[in-house]
Amino acid sequence: MGGAHDQERYQRCFHEWVEQQEADLSELLQALAGDREADAAALHSLMTKSLQHFEDYGERRSRMSREDALAFFSPTWCTALENSFLWIAGCRPSLGIRLLYALCGNEVEDHLEELLQGRAKEDGLGSLSAQQLQRVEELHRSTVGSEEKLDQRMASLQDGVADNPLVRMSRTRRAAPDAAVSEAVGRLGDLLADILGEADRLRVATLRDLVGILGPRQSVEFLAATKQLHLSIHDWGLKTDRARCGGPGDSG
Repeated sequence: MGGAHDQERYQRCFHEWVEQQEADLSELLQALAGDREADAAALHSLMTKSLQHFEDYGERRSRMSREDALAFFSPTWCTALENSFLWIAGCRPSLGIRLLYALCGNEVEDHLEELLQGRAKEDGLGSLSAQQLQRVEELHRSTVGSEEKLDQRMASLQDGVADNPLVRMSRTRRAAPDAAVSEAVGRLGDLLADILGEADRLRVATLRDLVGILGPRQSVEFLAATKQLHLSIHDWGLKTDRARCGGPGDSG
């Protein structure tokens, strides 16, 4: 299990990720605010860079979880609001697909008059083709299926606590050897790290598949929206924690 120094590394990794998201969001919004005839290659480059940052963070986090998986399932460096949304130490991969559906609906509502007059944007999220929507729906079903399999693995792991050596040791907990307890908890941590790694890979794969369905500008709009949502939840969580007098919200 990790110590105080490791906890600081995990926290620093998370805060560096937040800062990276802020930087990526700034670039994405700047591109969206520019000429609508912006070069598709430039938009694709931005999208690729943003996805790579997400994948790099997931890989870095997965490596660190091998040291102390329990820390990542109840991260002290996240706010209480952020922790309330966690699914296997992160967000549900299907959340991004649901966000896309919401963004498409909002785009249509915001430009309804233009749609009726045939002046709708041809490359925005409100203009997804029937083929694109079908592919998104197929991805949604596949992703939910993968989530359910991981849910089952988590349930099996939790149910298996009854057969864990910790149960036997708990009956005489004061006499339980520290080494035996550490070994049992360590095995549990290894299993949790395996599941976390698979969940992170599913998060990355789902995001890559999703933007692969979208056009360049659609991808940039979508990625900007996902970062705005994550960063807003983080900011709201900081304010809430400060109001509750303590917690990550006071650590900056």
